[in-house]
Amino acid sequence: AVISSEALRGVGFDVQRLGSLITVSGHPVNVAEACGGTRMVMTVGLAVYAYVFLHPLRPGVRLSVLALTPLIALAANVGRVLLSVMMYGLVDPSWASFFHDSMAWVVMVLAYLLCTGIVAGWGWLGFSAYMKTKARAPQSNEIVWPRIGWPVFVAALLLYGSALIQFKPELTGAVGSYHRAVAAQSLDLVPPSASWGVVEEEVPAAVINLLQSNAVVQRRYRNSSTGEGFAFALVHCGQVRDLRNHHPPVCYRQLGWNVGDAESVTWRIGDRVVEGNIYIMRRLRDGRGEQVTVCNTFLLPGIGSTREHDDLLPLERVRSRNSRGAAALQWVFDVTVDRESQDRMVESFLSANVGLIELLSTGPSDE
Repeated sequence: AVISSEALRGVGFDVQRLGSLITVSGHPVNVAEACGGTRMVMTVGLAVYAYVFLHPLRPGVRLSVLALTPLIALAANVGRVLLSVMMYGLVDPSWASFFHDSMAWVVMVLAYLLCTGIVAGWGWLGFSAYMKTKARAPQSNEIVWPRIGWPVFVAALLLYGSALIQFKPELTGAVGSYHRAVAAQSLDLVPPSASWGVVEEEVPAAVINLLQSNAVVQRRYRNSSTGEGFAFALVHCGQVRDLRNHHPPVCYRQLGWNVGDAESVTWRIGDRVVEGNIYIMRRLRDGRGEQVTVCNTFLLPGIGSTREHDDLLPLERVRSRNSRGAAALQWVFDVTVDRESQDRMVESFLSANVGLIELLSTGPSDE
């Protein structure tokens, strides 16, 4: 995001950057969500792998080019971001989004060309990049097969591993019914009382794509009698590992916020205890300081609530646990709201939706 924004300013584009969020012509482009570089490493790595074994390069040159894969991925991804952000500033956003998605295929070609340039530069410096081979004339009626057996095997293995990570089979039985029930009840969230008004907010498609969510809710609540209010977000992922990208210290820092230390908090709903963390977020935007308070908790089937994001990681390694999914609930308050009022509003909200809290905490009734 830093490299792309500075390059765009250099060619005359009026862009602003907050963390990994680039804004051009009033249209925000979140680089971390819409174009995560780490997700491109495997794609670019396969292109680099294909190049070094399709050409008779010396072993040292092959290893050098393979070692440069992260830098090649960064260069290719920056090129993709630059062109995508420029398109957002020049054409309709729907066409720009289509262009951005299409560029995912072009990145592989760009990576291949970068490899060609690296090897050409190696030769320009006076080093021999290619192996010297003595071709043997084939005998009559002899079929000569290309010697690419083990490179093809490794490439197939890498592709299989990548596909296995992305593959999400349709869940049936108790777990499938459980996820459908969570999605349905998430849409039926109720405010703390009748005096609270609700405003639905659109969830960016990039966020849904990043989290591979089963249910996402983003709303604003305001009490018509007291004037109190808060923003609320619920994310439920069908697999625990998909929730690893959703954590306040990570998400808010990417948007340019300075994240304070976590402060533990406990909310009570009758006999049930919900553990969470409170974060103070600050940032400077357009010369004006902003500050919000973010309350966050994670709900894990069969475990209950937890305030620690690290508690999700062990569940990813157990297939049965991972497929149950996990949820994150988040409340955002203005800095003027005191701690006692925050706790009161969060507990009122949890009490009003205790059925969903119970469902998210207990998980499938039968597997």
